Amino acid sequence: SRGPSTAMIFMELSNGRVNKLDPATLWWAILGVTDQYMNDEMDESFYEKVVETLMDEAIALSSKTSTELGSSKITQVVEFRFFLLDHWNLYNSMYYSNYVSSQLEIWKDRTSNKLQTLLAKMGIPLGQAEQKYLHMKTKMKITLEDKLLSSEELRDEFNLQKIQMSTFRKERKNGTHISATQCTEICNAMLCLPPAEEEQWTDAFQRASDAVWMSANREQGWDDLLSQKGSNNVVQGAIRLQQAVTHKAFEICQNKDMQKQTVGSFTCSRFVAGRDNQILLHPAALSKLALTVLDLDRKKYEDRKKASGGAKSVSLTHSRWVLGVENEEDTSCLVVGVHASSDLGYKENNRFGRLFKDAVENGVPDCVVESCVQGFSSNVLRITSGKFETFIDWLNHNLAPISN
Repeated sequence: SRGPSTAMIFMELSNGRVNKLDPATLWWAILGVTDQYMNDEMDESFYEKVVETLMDEAIALSSKTSTELGSSKITQVVEFRFFLLDHWNLYNSMYYSNYVSSQLEIWKDRTSNKLQTLLAKMGIPLGQAEQKYLHMKTKMKITLEDKLLSSEELRDEFNLQKIQMSTFRKERKNGTHISATQCTEICNAMLCLPPAEEEQWTDAFQRASDAVWMSANREQGWDDLLSQKGSNNVVQGAIRLQQAVTHKAFEICQNKDMQKQTVGSFTCSRFVAGRDNQILLHPAALSKLALTVLDLDRKKYEDRKKASGGAKSVSLTHSRWVLGVENEEDTSCLVVGVHASSDLGYKENNRFGRLFKDAVENGVPDCVVESCVQGFSSNVLRITSGKFETFIDWLNHNLAPISN
């Protein structure tokens, strides 16, 4: 995993050197840590330790007077691993959850019968699950909590042993709350939304940065942002991104376009960005897609390991992925490489990043390679359109010496 979140370091400096930790700085630290964990850049055991530290800071802040703290209280909570549940409906929030879709292997059966079976066994009618969660009957919400938390047999049957995660919320005096996980999903999606005419990707970055600031300092501004109508609605933008990522991940794992192949110690797949998934041409969106594919593919490894009685010798070959998306407009191909750790949870130090950086600095024969300036790590780059196979051959040759 990577080093500590910059936001966490800033919080520790504020608290240790100037003894002036405020709620906004604590909230930013929480968002930074949440982002790392949700993007597989922090393993679960370390995340839980950081949560304890943040919880201690939140308790210390809550002892201050209301004028010092403002109108909200930061609390540690446990949430289901569903996608934007507060802003969507239960059915879609579960269907488009990386965790649920991988554990239920929804990608194998797009009719989602297994999800419907789970809801039926919990006693939640489909009509209730398909209406906005905000308007779902309180009795059904209690049933959801009770069944998934109290029935170990149900969790085991559907492979949902880790259906919950520790996180934080800002509890507000008006009875509403801001979830750290959902705030992170929305702000990250804002980075990927297509820019308007004459805009650069840096404009999207600035809007996302402003949104993070508002969630900490001006909650009414955050509410206004979430309530915008039409194409400017950031919640719908996050949902569209998640849908595009999930549908394409399902197609890749199903090998629908017959582009998936195993090369040496990794699996690769290339696709052309169609009209419905132009958003995947953004480096952050392609990275999100790669992590989703990793989640779906990881379940197969878990099943093989379970069938072998937990043998350590079970291969992790298929937990390394390289994805390429062709942009027909500018004749380029965006490429990302990711792989899981041996502990199955999260990315280890990504060796693809080192090789991708070497490709940019020293070149690849018969292939133009450029640093992806829009990306946020070295494991995303841009190559000449039509040269994906050439790059894969180079990558396979150079990865072999360090693959063990």
